[in-house]
Amino acid sequence: MEEMKKSAPLRMLVTITDTSRQKIIEKVLEEAGLPVAYQLRGIGTVKSEILKIMGLSDNVRILTFAVVPRSAVSAVFGRMSQELKLKDRGTGIAFTIPVNGTQTFLARRLNERFGEETMEKENTQTSGKKEYENAMVLIIANQGYNSEIMAAAREAGAYGGTVMKCRRQGTEKAMNFLGISLQEEQEMITLIVPKEIKHDVMQAVTEKWGIRSEAKAVVVSLPVDEVMGIQK
Repeated sequence: MEEMKKSAPLRMLVTITDTSRQKIIEKVLEEAGLPVAYQLRGIGTVKSEILKIMGLSDNVRILTFAVVPRSAVSAVFGRMSQELKLKDRGTGIAFTIPVNGTQTFLARRLNERFGEETMEKENTQTSGKKEYENAMVLIIANQGYNSEIMAAAREAGAYGGTVMKCRRQGTEKAMNFLGISLQEEQEMITLIVPKEIKHDVMQAVTEKWGIRSEAKAVVVSLPVDEVMGIQK
């Protein structure tokens, strides 16, 4: 537990891009000493007729997840800006989510890679509460409703999201508590929105496609502290 106390503030770095940039992301993370933790595929919700306008090669998305010390985010974002051109519209987005705990082994390896002294200093400097400007809205619903859910989210100000297949698992007792059936095949929709419209987006989806609807959507949000690739 002592090593956990000494570890720096951590972030989950998430990038969402098209398939043509998959290898570039892997290269950037490898050069930064951050091997890819997980990669998975999803489907973008941007309509096909505007893909060319946005500069996207297809509607398939590569989602990459890696745990990063807060002190390394700026350098990684700078590298991604050069290699992926994420500041250009339509090339993808990258963002970080605060992590409030991790296993001792991972914390030790990150300390070894980035230096305990630097990380401890940052831990002291960033101990204050931070206001987050963006949020990630996660919507998990029965399969086949992502278009309708995205329509409701767009009405509330959201732009586009990414859809991934997932499975609902749980006991019959747990499902009865939520008032939903144990339907394994689900879809997860991820949206990055400014905090000013987070509540509106969540409310719009919940009112039209929440637990009491056929979609049975469950909606939650997470803070996003660093983001690149969203056009304001």
